[in-house]
Amino acid sequence: MVKLVQAAAIFVIITLPFMSAIFCGFIILKTYNVSKIIVKEDYLGKTENQTPGNNRSDIKVKARELVMQTKQLAGVEKPSLKWGSEDRVNVLLLGKASEDYPGSNLTDTVILASFNPKTNKAAMLSIPRDLYTRIPNTNKYTKLNAIYHYGFLEEGEKTGIRYISDAIKEITGQEVDYFVMLDFKGFVKLVDQIGGVRINVERELIDTRYPGPNYSYQTFHIDKGWQELDGETALKYVRTRHNAGGDFGRAGRQQQVLGAIKNKFFSVQGISLIVKLNAILDIISQNVVTDIDFSEYGSFVALARNINEHNVINKVLDNRGEDPILTNFSPRLGARTAYFLKPAEKDYSQIHEIAQNIFNLEKLRKTHEKRVEEKPYILLVNRSGNRSAAGVVKKRLTEAGFSRVKEQTAGAETVPDEIFERSVVCDFTSGLKPYSLDLLADILDAGVELIDKPESLEDENFDLMVVLGNNVDEFLKQDEIVLPEEAFMQEEY
Repeated sequence: MVKLVQAAAIFVIITLPFMSAIFCGFIILKTYNVSKIIVKEDYLGKTENQTPGNNRSDIKVKARELVMQTKQLAGVEKPSLKWGSEDRVNVLLLGKASEDYPGSNLTDTVILASFNPKTNKAAMLSIPRDLYTRIPNTNKYTKLNAIYHYGFLEEGEKTGIRYISDAIKEITGQEVDYFVMLDFKGFVKLVDQIGGVRINVERELIDTRYPGPNYSYQTFHIDKGWQELDGETALKYVRTRHNAGGDFGRAGRQQQVLGAIKNKFFSVQGISLIVKLNAILDIISQNVVTDIDFSEYGSFVALARNINEHNVINKVLDNRGEDPILTNFSPRLGARTAYFLKPAEKDYSQIHEIAQNIFNLEKLRKTHEKRVEEKPYILLVNRSGNRSAAGVVKKRLTEAGFSRVKEQTAGAETVPDEIFERSVVCDFTSGLKPYSLDLLADILDAGVELIDKPESLEDENFDLMVVLGNNVDEFLKQDEIVLPEEAFMQEEY
């Protein structure tokens, strides 16, 4: 009996590494085959120039890639990516419905994920689906989540990806180095395959209008506290929006679940990991589209594994707080009223600033706090030649966080009664409120003048005076807005 046990032990010791190597080789080979199904290298127009070779050279390339993957996954080879820089790589994460869901081409999840390979820091910037966005190559505007839809209608999936990538570059000022698009079914299967995720629900959620089959509604409820979520529940958790926080709360939950999936996946060890990888690859082959090449998979896995969850920065662009990034915009479209979000400033410059400094948001937070603390009292004088300009600009400045704005009363003499070609911001504080001054000049594309307060205003405590010029017409123009009909049918849009 002892000899039998010894023989069995020797057999296991000898064969286990051999069997593990076979399993690993199988997974790597399967990963390679799956990559050929899902990878769309030319979607972002970044395909490298390659000279087609004969079958023998192709086999050698495949062999080298297989060896490289093994070394990267084992930590022997240093991670290496084709795109991005040494200290930043941007990956656009898109989530959309499956083909049998309403609004199947609306990307309701849009996250620009960035990570620094040097510091192992990562950041997720969620961009709301309702952001007012120009459709690339046109003068038409729509919601961000419909950009892929219109590109898809024009020339299919490739153009859809290119459109949403171009839009994100315009919004954030950042290059999109890679993209990954996952549909609802793939998300559900992925969560179930890793055994679900454990989530700390910050507050009880009750949504009586969660989308159901055939454009119906159903109720979704989840209690506060730590919860174990399967795939279907996790999908509802990241999609529900008719509760406190709305779309912005949903964006935060999406980031939370992505972090939980990453942690759960890397907690699996040994043969169990290989078995799950096999199943996950099957899911990916049917539900994912990306341009991450097989030769880079090991690098991404290694980089993701090295990221500390406490080093992940989560940011959601929203319209909340005293110094909001976005503001509400509700134009009438025929008999309907559409809900949009626009930048609180005149353009995407503040979003560019956030995206550029995503790994150092503390610096931006202090700047915004100082801006809010200044609380300038602003006099608005209309010399644009358009009577309605002052009201429109006052509303826009209020939305941007300037709560103390007063329009000049008729007959008051502060500046010459003539049309100004360009708006001007006059500073009566001798530079004591620089953050407000810079923001006003940026929003209005205005010049800045440091002048003494006119005698007519001596009894007033105005800090700044804004004189509107002809260039304020940018605030008054009417854009052409289009929205997909299927979006109206899906739910409130």
